[in-house]
Formats: sequence, C-alpha cells, structure tokens
Amino acid sequence: MITLQEAGANMNQAVQQDGTIFDNFVARWAPFLKIRRSGLKCQSVSSEELNLLDKIAQLEVHTILDVGANDGKYAAVCLNKFTMAKIHSFEVNPLLNKYLSARSLSDRFILNEFGLSNKDGSRLLEYDPIDPQASLLIHGNVPRGGKWEKTIVKELSGDAYCEKNSIKSIDILNLNTGHENNLVLEGLKGKLAVGEIHIVRLKYHLSTSDHSDNLSKIAVVLSKHNFALSTISNRGINFEQPINFNSLPNGIHTFIAVHKSRENTIALLGK
Repeated sequence: MITLQEAGANMNQAVQQDGTIFDNFVARWAPFLKIRRSGLKCQSVSSEELNLLDKIAQLEVHTILDVGANDGKYAAVCLNKFTMAKIHSFEVNPLLNKYLSARSLSDRFILNEFGLSNKDGSRLLEYDPIDPQASLLIHGNVPRGGKWEKTIVKELSGDAYCEKNSIKSIDILNLNTGHENNLVLEGLKGKLAVGEIHIVRLKYHLSTSDHSDNLSKIAVVLSKHNFALSTISNRGINFEQPINFNSLPNGIHTFIAVHKSRENTIALLGK
C-alpha cells in the first residue's frame, strides 16, 4: 500500500513538473487505481476453481510457479489455500510488478521481474502505461493507436530457474501468458521429461483460429509428457473426455492438467 508520506513526496515532486499538482498526482497513481478496480479478468478465480483448489489443498503442495502473475489474485488465493507453499511469481509488466511489490503478499511470495521462456536472454516489451492488461513481447503495431512504453525484459528458461533456486519438483505450474505459454513449457522440458511437474493450470483467451491452434499445440505437449487434461467448469472435471479445441467458444477458458503418475490426485479432482 502507498503511505501518506509517500503520496506527499510524490506531490512535492510533481510541483517541479509541468501541470498542476492534481494533474501530476493523477497521472502517477491512476494506473494503480485502475489495477485495483479492473479486477484483471484474465486472472480471476472462479467458484469452480476455488472448489478445485480446496480439493488440491488436501494434498501436500510445497512449490508453485505462477507465470504471468498479473495483479496477484491467483497467488493470493494459493497463499491462503496452501499454507506451506512457496510461490515463485513472474511478471514482466513494470506497472504490474511494481504494484505486486507494494502489496507484499507474504514472505512465501517470491516476485521476479523477469519472465520464463524457452531460453535465457532478453526481449523487447511494449506495454500500455494506462491499461495493465495490454502488453506485447514482440515489437509490432500498437493496438488502438497511442504511444506505448518500451522496456527490455530479461528471460530465463524454467529449467535454469529451478536449478538456480534448488527446485526439485513443481506441484502447481500456473500458465497465464497467452501465446507465450508454449515457450514456457519448452523452457521446462527437463522437468517435464522426468515427471517433476505435477499439476498445470492453464488460463487462455480464445478469440481467433490461431489461438485454437496454439492451444491445441500446448495440449499435444502436455499429452506427450503424460498429462491428463480437462477444462475447469461448472460441469466438473472429466479427464476421460477429450477436448475439441476448435469447438470451444471465444472467451477465457481455464484448464487443469495432472501428470498421470499422480493417480490419487486425478481420482480426487475427478470426484
């Protein structure tokens, strides 16, 4: 949270800039207010998923990787549900990262300002300083016009991050990076190959045929590495029913995948 002293310091600094104190104060803090009010629909947690997490809480959960943390809603729920878990969150949008840093969710919450991808390196990030939900990792035309901010963000492979932080296994891998999800999985191929990722939660926004194709590719990767996959919906979890990604309606969908070696988990979630 922002203290009165910090707000006052920012107002004093604003006097030295062009415009009124009020104009500069609003320009500085409006994005934070927008984050709090918007709810960031891409990270909302449905009642069906809350019930699912209650079931998972009956198991031992020690390590969660939250890739695409956004405003921290999913991480906050997991911190509450899994009281022994440590959450490694990744958010490359500078606005969102600063907001998460100010929230100080828990000493079990580790926030990284770099992203996970298929290799170590850096990329150009373009982001809208007013709309925290909009960001691009690849240079291109800015949607809706206007001038976006640009910054260079660091990226690591998931395998490299796990080795650096002595993470042997991942109990829950939360993927919320849109078309970058497959790159994150590619960067965790070492963990996937030896079955050291137990549960994958995937949030994906479908709006074009390309999105459906990309989602299908992610499903193929998970299937290849011995995962059972299902949608999270009010109809419950059914790992036996195959998913026709081309028939899914446009919108935000949430999926759960469990490694088939975790038979007790599959049986528990399928009840």
